[in-house]
Amino acid sequence: MRFVLLVFWLLCIKGWFCPFVPAQTVSVNRELRVHSGYRLDSEEGLQALIDSNRHWESKGSDTGLQLYQSIVRECKRLQYDRGTAVGSIILGNIAINQGKFKEAISYFEEALGLCLSDKASLGQYLSLIYNNTGNAYRSIGDMDRASSCFFKALQAAENISGSKCPPEKIYLNMSGRLQDAGKKLYYLNKADSIARRAGNKEVLAVALINKSIALAGLKRYAEGERALRELLYISDTSDNGLMKYRALTRLGAQKNYQDQPDSALLLLRRAARVFPGGEPDVFQSNVNYLTWGSTFLKLKQYSEAVLYADSALQGALSLGLPEQAAHAHGLLADIYAAAGQHKNAYEHQVLFKALQDSVMNKEVAHNISNLEARYQSVRKDKALAESRLVIRQNYRVMTLLAITSAALLLLSLLAFRYFRNRQRLLLQQQENQQLRALIQGEEQERSRLARELHDGVGGMLVAISMKLGAARKDNPALLLSEMDGMLRDASTELRNAAHNLMPDVLDRHSLKEALQLFCDRINASAVTRVAVQCYDIDYITDKNLTLLLYRIIQELVQNILRHAEARHAEIQLMRYGSLLTLTVEDDGKGFDVQQQSKGSGLYNIRTRLQVLQGELSISSQSQKGTTVHIELDLDKL
Repeated sequence: MRFVLLVFWLLCIKGWFCPFVPAQTVSVNRELRVHSGYRLDSEEGLQALIDSNRHWESKGSDTGLQLYQSIVRECKRLQYDRGTAVGSIILGNIAINQGKFKEAISYFEEALGLCLSDKASLGQYLSLIYNNTGNAYRSIGDMDRASSCFFKALQAAENISGSKCPPEKIYLNMSGRLQDAGKKLYYLNKADSIARRAGNKEVLAVALINKSIALAGLKRYAEGERALRELLYISDTSDNGLMKYRALTRLGAQKNYQDQPDSALLLLRRAARVFPGGEPDVFQSNVNYLTWGSTFLKLKQYSEAVLYADSALQGALSLGLPEQAAHAHGLLADIYAAAGQHKNAYEHQVLFKALQDSVMNKEVAHNISNLEARYQSVRKDKALAESRLVIRQNYRVMTLLAITSAALLLLSLLAFRYFRNRQRLLLQQQENQQLRALIQGEEQERSRLARELHDGVGGMLVAISMKLGAARKDNPALLLSEMDGMLRDASTELRNAAHNLMPDVLDRHSLKEALQLFCDRINASAVTRVAVQCYDIDYITDKNLTLLLYRIIQELVQNILRHAEARHAEIQLMRYGSLLTLTVEDDGKGFDVQQQSKGSGLYNIRTRLQVLQGELSISSQSQKGTTVHIELDLDKL
């Protein structure tokens, strides 16, 4: 008997047999212990293990889920709160990618409790936890809780330094599933603007896609297509296959909405070739299946349409997404009806109606529950207010006097602030008028100097060259030939200087054509290759505005040619409604923005922008190039 107990004890120590722990858990723990290469009895080892396996976070893999469950258990055993919180966040993200949204919420809530109890060291994770929890609630249709989480995430991102979730991503999520198109576009524009300033191309890509969806719902297809074309350009320049796949898929969906199924199918197939792996997001993958199915239905290719619609249905059912399942049943009903299979069409129509009613009933029940809770809250507030009113009756006169005094003080402050702001506004208008007059005078002086250089000094140089040519016939000396060449070069440089001082090209061409001619002239002689792209600027006809824009672009490009040592530069001038954006980028050596921001070239640009009430931002890194971004509100000009 003692021998049997001894053998059993040895087997337990070696980990070959343990009757109290599931075999799967033992396997994962042994994998952590033997193959991780990290010490699991220290916080440093566990943190290194968490960081080295983050690639599982974006995958809905059971292996990743089991791995991080084991890591979290070890962190709890050592009372390592940071590891427990981060591991729980990763577990929640894995669960979202698996479509297990309620499990994800429970993981996020565990991480939230730890972070709230130790805001000093873990507060930076609050914005990320609230944001991801909001995404999970939104996926199961609980929009009230989702909105609450997003607002808390935004508050944490703005108030806590080093927050893990940027504001532009939160604004992007806040726009999801909003019925009010105006409010949806407001949040998307906020995300778009912040993402551009921060250089966050991932968030910018999703914002552009969602803007195209919102604009398509408003029948503003041209604006939506411009957003997607911009996304295609961004994906090409950043060599991002998934971003390009999503842009092409969304373009295909928009063509399908416009009853252009042939164009839609070409775009969808092009997307599949660009990124053969397909959409990694399970929710969006089902949406894409529905797009394929609807496109094949309009092309009367019913077998292919059924295949994609059924894939969307199975995915929605496996993920527990009743709204998507209802859409899939409705699409299948339309396909079978068009194919003449009326029995199948009827069955799917019945299921579509049942699911649609179920979703509506859940929403109604949820709204009734919220109304009841709000009613009870109002009753409590009313009772509390009545009790407070009784107490305050004895102080009514004093309160009235205090309110009157405060009102008079407030009115005085408002009047003072009004007159001060009015005076400031008048002063600003006077300064703007002076600046405009200064710039107009500068342009007039440039024109006068250009005419004098061209007609006066230029004519003299030509006359000298002619005399030298006549002299060369009598005395073909090498010196005369060299002087002739030098005078010709001087004449050419003089003409170029006159052209720069007075760009008469704007009198003969539009701004878009003038910029292209400007780039062609540089590309013919300079090492740096300059490209220009203009979108929707043909309606800009104000001569003062076009001249100012041309001067600003001319100054920025000349800075690149003189200082950047760049091989490529790019000019983008785009108009979105009343918003005009200018971006000039290069791949040169960069510079220190803080030290160089007061140069004369940038000062001239800031002076011109002050007249236009525009915004200027500059980002630059050593050996990684420079980006200058300018925004103008055309309504303020």
